[in-house]
Amino acid sequence: MDLELSDVEIAPLRSAVFAALSLLLVIATIAVWAIITFSAVSSLFPDADTIEIGKVSASILGIVVNLALSAGLIYIYYRQTGVLRDQRDLSAEQTSIQEQQQKIMGAEYIPEVDIFVDDVEDDEVKLQCSNEGTGLAKQFEVNVEFFVSESSMDGPPDYDRGIELTPLSENIFTSTSDTRNHGEITHEAHYIGKASTPRRETSDDNLAQVRTPEILREKEDATLQFRTYFERFVEPGGDPGNPNRLSFSEGVDALQDEEIETLGFRMRVSYRDIFDEEAANEPLTSGWVDIRDGTSVREMLETAENRGVFHQDSHLLQDRGTTYHAHHYSYI
Repeated sequence: MDLELSDVEIAPLRSAVFAALSLLLVIATIAVWAIITFSAVSSLFPDADTIEIGKVSASILGIVVNLALSAGLIYIYYRQTGVLRDQRDLSAEQTSIQEQQQKIMGAEYIPEVDIFVDDVEDDEVKLQCSNEGTGLAKQFEVNVEFFVSESSMDGPPDYDRGIELTPLSENIFTSTSDTRNHGEITHEAHYIGKASTPRRETSDDNLAQVRTPEILREKEDATLQFRTYFERFVEPGGDPGNPNRLSFSEGVDALQDEEIETLGFRMRVSYRDIFDEEAANEPLTSGWVDIRDGTSVREMLETAENRGVFHQDSHLLQDRGTTYHAHHYSYI
């Protein structure tokens, strides 16, 4: 009965035989070197006894073996370095190929989403989105930036520039209070505008927003909705990492208490493509509203059509930066 072994079964046997032969070769080499060394020492020191010749031979043989081992380690090190270098070059080449493939595919799968405000209910804004591109769009985000001024624009802007606004996030509103133990304390309030992540409409308004980011495939239409709100924290005692959340109307009431009369705003919408790269970051709307008598998100967006916020860079050496202004389009 003939037994035939497969290549998989033969491979370990080959490795064992190679290891055994290598070990025998090393032992034979050391033995030959020992004999040669002993003979050489005997010829150099004919009067020495056998024990002394053996000690000297062993020392010389040890030096030779150590040198051989060191040379072998150096050789192995350089071989490994070469292998790692080749692997690094191969990895860089593969990365370059992947990037080129991604660029080629990216040119074929480009989302192009038309977005506009469709309706407003309370603090919730509904966006009508239509993907006219050739790739899916995902991870929609709305960025809201608010600007404030303690002045109001009751008439045409002076010198065609309007009233000056400052970003809400850069303002610090101070107030004082008296305490029995610490006397007068100064409080500093910080505000920032925010927008929730746009989501599709659901039948359950109380449904927890735990779904994956919205995806809008090519040639698909969808209505996404988000809320605008404020975040506020007060020092001392407040935690910037855990601010109080205020609804839009609550935030407007708080700004009224801070003697703010004009609220400017700019909204931008961004989304990513299939490769998780930012595909667009476009302006949605901008404008300003007089909040002396209060306001709502609907009123704010409805007045945006004929109002805007523009910025002007300051070039004075002592006052470099950006200045924002509220204006009527019809006056500029």
